[in-house]
This record gives sequence, structure tokens and C-alpha cells, in this order.
Amino acid sequence: MAGRNPVPLGLNKKHFTKLELVKREEGERRFKSGTDGIKAPTWLDAVAKKEFRRLAKELIALDVICNIDIGGLAIACDAYSKYIMATTAITEKTIDAQVQVTDGSKTVKKNPLGAAEKYARIYREYCSEYGLTPAARIKISVSYAKRDEPESPMAAFMKKRAESNDRQGPGS
Repeated sequence: MAGRNPVPLGLNKKHFTKLELVKREEGERRFKSGTDGIKAPTWLDAVAKKEFRRLAKELIALDVICNIDIGGLAIACDAYSKYIMATTAITEKTIDAQVQVTDGSKTVKKNPLGAAEKYARIYREYCSEYGLTPAARIKISVSYAKRDEPESPMAAFMKKRAESNDRQGPGS
């Protein structure tokens, strides 16, 4: 699906009408869940569970995740754990592993480097999604800085004028 990603209301620079603001706030509130059920899933291994707890603690403090996000965060932590396993396999074994089969032919085993790259990509994509990469944090901080900028006198005047026109109705 082409197009731009939706932007949360607090970061959005678009000038909404009062009705649009109410609808957007209601929509965002409807999809906001609690944080009381954020626990590492039982299917994660020990390394992934430790990473899950570490990230969840930080993301809850930043009000970035809620109960709905457990699956995505779990996948990221599972990829993190498997990345560690794959890189360990690379350092412990030869990169070009071959196995001799009983009939004399050779079969090449899958290179652990490919698995490491795959899990690193998965982890990186999920981290970017949750604002855990430096680039994602900069993007968020720039958005917040623009939102908190003081309004110019001309913009304040135009906004006040538009609000008074909204109250008076069309054709006044």
C-alpha cells in the first residue's frame, strides 16, 4: 500500500478542524491499550527474555508501547537472541562448512553468516519501528521540537481569526 505513514496527533503539523481533532483523539484513545500485561512470552529463550525485559522497561517509561505491542517486541528480541547464536556459530566453526555424505558426494551446510544477517535485519527493522535506533530517535525529537516551537505572532493571529470564523459559521 503506497502513501505516507500515519502521524500521531501530538506530532502532526496539519491544521485540523475541531471535528477532525475530536475524531482523531477518539481514534487514538480507542487503540491505546494499557501496559499491565507487558511480560515476556514463555516461548522466548533466556537471552530473548532478558532483552525483552530491558527494552520493555525503557519503552514503557517513554510511553511508546502498550499491551498490543508484545508480539512485535517479542519477535525483535527473538531475532536478537538468534543473531547472537548465529554470530557465536560463525566464530566457533569454519564459515565454509561441508558435510561428507555416505555415498561420497558433498553437501554444503547453510552458512551461519546468512542467518546472522537475516536476524540482524529483523532486529534492526523492529528497533526502527519502536524508535530504538539513533535515526528514529532523532526523527522523533525533531518532530517534538517543531511541535514545541513558539508560534509566530502572525500565525497566532491567523489561528485566532480562523477560530472566530469557525464559531461564527460560514458566510458571516
